[in-house]
This record gives sequence, structure tokens and C-alpha cells, in this order.
Amino acid sequence: MKKRKKRGILKTFGKKGSWFGTSKKTAAKEGSPKKEIEITESNNDLTRVLEQQNKILASLGKEKQRITIEQNKEKKSNLAGLIILLGILAAVYFLVFTDSGQIIGSKIFVGLEPGYNAVAMLLSNGLSLLRNPVESYGTWKNPSAVPVEKIEDAGIIINSFETTKDLYSKNNDVILIGDIGVKNLEEDTTVDFVCEMTFPSLKDEDVVVGNVMKQPEGIYSERLVIENLPAGKDQNFNVLCKFEKGEIANYIDRIFEEKKDEGGDYVSFTGTVSLKSIYPAKTRSRLRLYTIDKELSDKEIKDFRNSISKEGLLFNNRLKSQTDGGPMNGFLDIKANQPITEAGNYLIDVGLRNTKGWKGKLFKLSNVEFIRFPKGVKISEENCEDFVNEILKNDVIECYIEDKQNKQKDCGVDLNNIVFNCAVDIGDEGLNSGSTPEYEYIQADLEYDYAISRAETVNFRLPKN
Repeated sequence: MKKRKKRGILKTFGKKGSWFGTSKKTAAKEGSPKKEIEITESNNDLTRVLEQQNKILASLGKEKQRITIEQNKEKKSNLAGLIILLGILAAVYFLVFTDSGQIIGSKIFVGLEPGYNAVAMLLSNGLSLLRNPVESYGTWKNPSAVPVEKIEDAGIIINSFETTKDLYSKNNDVILIGDIGVKNLEEDTTVDFVCEMTFPSLKDEDVVVGNVMKQPEGIYSERLVIENLPAGKDQNFNVLCKFEKGEIANYIDRIFEEKKDEGGDYVSFTGTVSLKSIYPAKTRSRLRLYTIDKELSDKEIKDFRNSISKEGLLFNNRLKSQTDGGPMNGFLDIKANQPITEAGNYLIDVGLRNTKGWKGKLFKLSNVEFIRFPKGVKISEENCEDFVNEILKNDVIECYIEDKQNKQKDCGVDLNNIVFNCAVDIGDEGLNSGSTPEYEYIQADLEYDYAISRAETVNFRLPKN
């Protein structure tokens, strides 16, 4: 009975599906297909997940690339727009605020004047408010420009003046060459040249006069006179300056005797050679004279001055004159704030300033002539009977001579800034009767002689034996 029970137990636990009663070999055979199926399904799931991730990543990359491209396009578009805006503002500024721009703009928009003026005024006021948001420039409009005949800056200049050798001895002629430039002479002009040498080592004021010649056709002489340099023709030519050895031997011997006991085998010293010229010149100066026959409000005056200031013609609330022609700047200054609203007698300054850089000085004042006055304005005969008198002319020449001789004396005239005054009478008919100030010109021609010079050092060396 016991044996049967044991066999029954074995049978019970050894049934198919029971792990206890099944051999390892049988279990392996039965379990392998299921595991392979599970692994394969897992791998397939993983592959699908990876493929989906790759698709998502690829989609994200394309989107990022698209966004980057769009951003770059937007930046380029913004930059192009900014450049165009700056270009437009620069063009508007040029056409509205500069003299040359206003001239060009008036020619371009001659047929669109009403619209152009309105736009220009709007932009002008807008830019002004940006610069100064507290102050409004108002709506005062400068009247159309009054035509004037201008003359070009003109003159003669010594561009260079050089020795032909580095060192000279007692046996050498001293020769220098000057390059002369001529520009925009208003009329045929006669000019002369002289050449002089001094020796700083000598205590006296002896001046040796050399000979000059225009290359190539000239002949040496103490004074070179070139007649009728043609008007309006720019040109350059050379002038030679020569000191023959016999003419300077006496000066060289004197310096040698003074220096021969100094150390060294040679006596070295210098001379100074100056090439000089005087020629007639003319400068034209003009001043706007604004008038109106009524008192202006503070706002109207402010608007007027702001407008004039934009043209660069206002200094210390007074209008500056304009000048052209000649080697010097001319000026006119009426001693009153503009616009002038009352008839009467007004002081006016007239003068010349040596500020153009032509490297010379006023030598002689010849004449000052008023060639243009507004209607109702004239020179005051009582105050200007001798506007440029002989005393003033002589003072200028005397000052030039004293300056040339380096004399420290107050001669009463500044050759670089000569000023004289007169007076003008403005009658009732000289006051503009319009609603806003308008202007005409006071214009004067100043005629004078201008002296130019250029100095060069000459080096001498003489052996002691």
C-alpha cells in the first residue's frame, strides 16, 4: 500500500505542466520558444521607440534650422531698413540744413516747391525738436536767396624755396630756386620779385641784394618784373635767386676772421635768403541786412535767429559777413542786432583779416568802395567823408616797414587785422513792409597790395688751412 501511495505522489507532481516532476532537459525544450518570442518582441519595440525618437529629433532639428533662418532674415531685413533710414535722414539733412544742399534741392524740386517746402519745414522742425525737445523753432521761413556775383579766392604764393647745394664755400655762387603758384587772378596782374640775404653772425643790419630771374627765358636783374599775368589762368613757374661769390666775399671774410680761432678744422656759419614779392589784390565782402517796419515779438525774434543760425551766419546774435576773392578775408559788421526795425544812423565796421593762409602780409591799403546798398540805405556823408584817407594808407605802409625791420614799435595798425569804421543811414523806405523780415546786401570791394615772402637757410663751411 505504501508503494502505491508513493507512485501516486510521483504521478501527481509529475504531471505535465509541473516543474518538480519534469527533467531539466524537458523544461528547456518546452521554455525556449517562448523566451525567443519575448526577446524578439522586445527588440522590435525598442527599434520602434528609437525610430520614433530619431524622427522627433530630426523634426526638431529642421524646426530649429527654420527658426534660425527666419531670425537671420529678420536681422538682415532690420539692418537693411536701418541703413535705408539713415541714408534718407542724411539726404534730408544735406538738402535742408546745408547751403550747397539747399541750392541743389531748389533745383531738383523747382516744380514741387510748395510740397517740398512743407516737407522740409516738417523735417526741419522735427529734427530740431529731437536735438532740443524744450525749444520749438517755430515757422519763420528765410526768404529766397538774393543772387550775388561771387569771385574766386585769388592770389600768388611761393610754394617752396630751396638751395641748390647743401654746403657752400667762398668759391661758390649761391643759387636758390622758388616754385611760384598763381591762382584765379581776377584781372591781368603785374608782379615783381626781389631776393635778399642777411648773415645772423654779423651784428650789423647789412642786407645783400641778389639777382632774380624767371626760368627759362629771363635775364638776371636786381628786380624781376613779370607783367600781365593772365586773369583766370592758374599756373606755376620757377624763379631763380643768385648771389655771385664776389658780392658776398666781403661778408664771408668778416665772419671767417671772427670764428677762425674756434675749435675744429672748419669755420661753419649760416646766411638767410628771402624771396619777396608784392602784388595788387582785391577782396569782396558782403553782409545781409534784414529789415522790417514793425516790432517783432520775442517768439518771432527767436524763430528768426534760429533760422539764421542754421545757415551758420549768426555769431553773438549778430549776422556774420561773407567774403570771397583775394588772399585776405574781408568783413562788414553793422553794430546792431538784426532784423533792424527802426530808421536811423548805424555804425558799420569794415576791414581785412589775414586768415586765409596765403603766407603774406598787407603791404598797402589802396581803396575801399561800397558797390551795393539796399534801397533806402546809404553812406553817412558826415561820418564817412574820408573813409579811407591818406593817413590810414600811410600808416599801413609804415607798419609793414617796421614789421619787416623787426622793430618793436606800436604803429597803430595791426597788419593781420585791420579795421576801420563808418556809418550808414537807413531811411523809412529802407525798412521792409512785409509780414516777415527780408534782406538785401551791403557789399564792398577792398583793394590793397599784398606782400609774400619765403626764407631759406644757406649753410657755409670754410677750411681753416
